[in-house]
Amino acid sequence: MENKQEKKIYAIIPAYNEEKYLAEVIADVKKHVDLVIVVDDGSSDTTCEIAKKHADVFLCHPINGGKGVALKTGFLFAQKKGAKIVITIDADLQHDAKKIPEFIELLEKSEADIVIGSRGLGSSAPIVYRFGNFVLNTTFRILYGQKITDTQSGYRAFKMASYAKFAWNSSGYDVETEMLTNARKHGLRLVELPIATKYHNSYKGTTIFDGVKIFCKMLLWRV
Repeated sequence: MENKQEKKIYAIIPAYNEEKYLAEVIADVKKHVDLVIVVDDGSSDTTCEIAKKHADVFLCHPINGGKGVALKTGFLFAQKKGAKIVITIDADLQHDAKKIPEFIELLEKSEADIVIGSRGLGSSAPIVYRFGNFVLNTTFRILYGQKITDTQSGYRAFKMASYAKFAWNSSGYDVETEMLTNARKHGLRLVELPIATKYHNSYKGTTIFDGVKIFCKMLLWRV
């Protein structure tokens, strides 16, 4: 416990209308970090109330600004409080919080700045998601010189000392990719950790429109 507290490991959970699984996610994550921060991004359900009851820190936006905005609020809070390592994890129970120690271990042993949880969107995912994932990953490899098999994963570990070099401007789901493009442009080390994914709800997140937008932005970010 002493070692964990010394590291100041914080978790950030961005949440928008996630009342169904949020309490369970918070309980699972609390077992592995020092502080759980939930950023409610203008939810219209009881997400903010659940965050107030269960999270160590709850930050509630009055209106929905997008995942990138919610994550920025969480990262700025973590930076202000002196976090050394930040874990980002989604609020819909698709990620297994028991993997957090593996993220932290790999972050340290590999001397990486960012560890990305790689879902490897398998045969259970709709073909449009698999194809879109392939296009975005291939584009990233060609433009930024590193093979990443899941550029859109929201389950990650970060060294906060590198925050200024991967900080982003995106407000939507392109935030995950912009983090990585900025990190590569600044010479940060990226590694991946295989993770399993359970989709409890229908597929959501990056839409076809989002995918096209991210593809175009990757071209602009490279300039």
